Amino acid sequence: QNESGVDCGGFCIPCGERYFLPLKATDINHFILSGGEIALLAEVVNPNLEYGASEFDYEFSLYDSEGAVIKKAGGKSFIYPGEIKLVTLPEVEVESAIVERAEFRAGNEKLVPGSRMPKPKADIRSLKTEAGAASIKISAVFANLEAVPLEEAKAIAVLYDSLNKPLVFSENTFAGLKPFENREFVINFPKGPWINLVDPDKTAVFYEAR
Repeated sequence: QNESGVDCGGFCIPCGERYFLPLKATDINHFILSGGEIALLAEVVNPNLEYGASEFDYEFSLYDSEGAVIKKAGGKSFIYPGEIKLVTLPEVEVESAIVERAEFRAGNEKLVPGSRMPKPKADIRSLKTEAGAASIKISAVFANLEAVPLEEAKAIAVLYDSLNKPLVFSENTFAGLKPFENREFVINFPKGPWINLVDPDKTAVFYEAR
């Protein structure tokens, strides 16, 4: 029955599913945007090497200084076996209360064996950061290294200070990347309270694709 250990008889759930470890966030950040909205960024780890999730639900909970929930917002994403990825909500409207911290929760994973969910090969190339007085411009190339098209892809640019603390992020989505296509893209960051803290040499661009 494709599992190790004592056979209890009857129908068996694959061990990978039975012992699937929850997705967890190792780093959660929130950023105040110029319009007062909140941008949310979580680094999510799939500790399971044999199973990915073709879809999962996620939710950010925002708290004030007294521990009261200000807002909950979420969506759906996916993750490959053993992957560490960024999950984002670029713009969440909140009331005037100050957000003290954010928490992240994931669940309702639709599990897929790794053999049926290989991670596409892609790369971010020719990354360039141009810092001006009123904005910061990121330019790069999204490279599809596969011999098949990518139905959807996303590049997430994160700006950091000199101590590697994330300051803000922005993202760009792509549809229909052709086999071995190199697609240029630009992400502009308008002026914000963080602009003088940015270390251009620490800019990073992450991607997801399927």
